[in-house]
Amino acid sequence: MPASGQVSWDSRGAGSKEFVVEVETSKNIAKQFRFRSAFGKLSRPMKQVTVGQGQEERLMDVGASACIWSKEITTGDEVRFTLEQNIGGAPTYGDSEVQVGDYLAYLHQNIILNKLDTPAIPVQGEMSRQRVRAVIGDPNARIRSEITLYLAEQYIYDVLDGHFRGASINLMAARTKGGRALDLGLGAGVQVSPENFLVKGDGFVSGVTGTAGYETALESALGTLAGGDEINRNYTHQLRAALTDRKIAPTNLEGSQDEKWYAAVDPDLMTRLTAPGGDLANLWEQSRERASGNPVFGHGAVELDDIIFFPEQRLKQYRPKLLAPGVVWGTSSEDKREYTPDASDNIALMVIMGNGAMLEGHNGSVDVTFEGGFHGKGQSIAGHIKQSFMRARWLPQDGRSGEVLNQSSLTVAFYETGPVF
Repeated sequence: MPASGQVSWDSRGAGSKEFVVEVETSKNIAKQFRFRSAFGKLSRPMKQVTVGQGQEERLMDVGASACIWSKEITTGDEVRFTLEQNIGGAPTYGDSEVQVGDYLAYLHQNIILNKLDTPAIPVQGEMSRQRVRAVIGDPNARIRSEITLYLAEQYIYDVLDGHFRGASINLMAARTKGGRALDLGLGAGVQVSPENFLVKGDGFVSGVTGTAGYETALESALGTLAGGDEINRNYTHQLRAALTDRKIAPTNLEGSQDEKWYAAVDPDLMTRLTAPGGDLANLWEQSRERASGNPVFGHGAVELDDIIFFPEQRLKQYRPKLLAPGVVWGTSSEDKREYTPDASDNIALMVIMGNGAMLEGHNGSVDVTFEGGFHGKGQSIAGHIKQSFMRARWLPQDGRSGEVLNQSSLTVAFYETGPVF
């Protein structure tokens, strides 16, 4: 029997069998929902290895090259990612004296986990369930499938919120709403917009990210977009040059020596480029064969200039609203599922991801809970997972100050007519 006073599925009373909710842990659902989205297919697990001995001993992150670096947390609620910076400087030649370079430098980023619950899905009572089984053999199996689909969609929203706001909503939301009220430098729960932001016709947004001045500069730059700033073939060449200019490293997700960047694109941009008679109609068709081996090919991906473009419908819901002194990415609401852009939303976005563009922490499984109704009448089922996302913003922890590194992603904005119904 449940103990008196239990108020939630994971709270406990004083007895030994006090849970009123049955809990089923599923690692299969955790794998399935990731690979239902293009972003999930761009994720790879990271692991830590110990290098050095004695005082030189340290933990280093290793793993496959990927747009999203993912770590499973088995204890606690926080994980650290560590980046060892590449050496730089000019070489010396011939018999010239070898010049002394910098010490090895390390950058770090921590992620705190937070729980995410799907809505509870009611299951009919016994008599209703008998009628439902005439159409659906196993209602509980269908509900598990719906939980998988819901979490797959949530994965996309978490990645996009992590990119545009700096961290997923479950970290940024106020504590009164179950969030962690994360402070990224502008105050608790205040967004920090992406670095490496390119606006067609206006160039790179200037300023130091993580400051109010940058948010104002971004709003001003986006306000310059107008007719004539639509995407075109020539600009895709410029995107390749911009990635090189900003030293954004590509990935080799396909397991070959060919390294690529992956670009999530507002579908209206894809439509403009691939429309019959459009700038890229023929080239796009030819690129399909080249792109067929990449992880997101089934999502409508095509390849040009070593960039693999794939449409992401939900990017429409992040079309920015220019509200001085900054930008609101679509809507300030925590849940964008009910948000529909309108004719005034005429700025379309592209997110080009390189190696390590997004960091993900998670607990590796989904808890599926079954809660019975009063006296056995009816039941409800919900899914629960612990995961969080943050855009890669590497912070120095070895004595340097005033430096933040992001060489992982490029965000591009174009003019595009808003949807009219």
